[in-house]
Amino acid sequence: MLMHLPIILLAAFPAAHAGDKVPTLDMARECRFEGNPLGNQQQCLTEEKRARQQLGQEWRQFTGDEKRQCLNEATMGGTQSYVELVTCLENARDMRVQRASNAQARTGNRRK
Repeated sequence: MLMHLPIILLAAFPAAHAGDKVPTLDMARECRFEGNPLGNQQQCLTEEKRARQQLGQEWRQFTGDEKRQCLNEATMGGTQSYVELVTCLENARDMRVQRASNAQARTGNRRK
């Protein structure tokens, strides 16, 4: 039972740190985990690398809470996916922007 403790701790570590650097995920493992034929694994790796590059460009625009929550989701169940991380972060950002826009609109309507 205790032999699984290091695995559990290592799996939880990336979620505990959602700082200024894009986390390092095991893209090859994710693509192998999907069980696709070799051609599809290459496509998977290409998509994961593209998502990783996109994160490198956009990482600072997401809040710490968004990063932590989405990193937890993207690494849940032993999988690690940059594509899932990007999707989650973009959704979280869009919701944050929409809430701010709605709040601003309500404030503007009160002033009229």
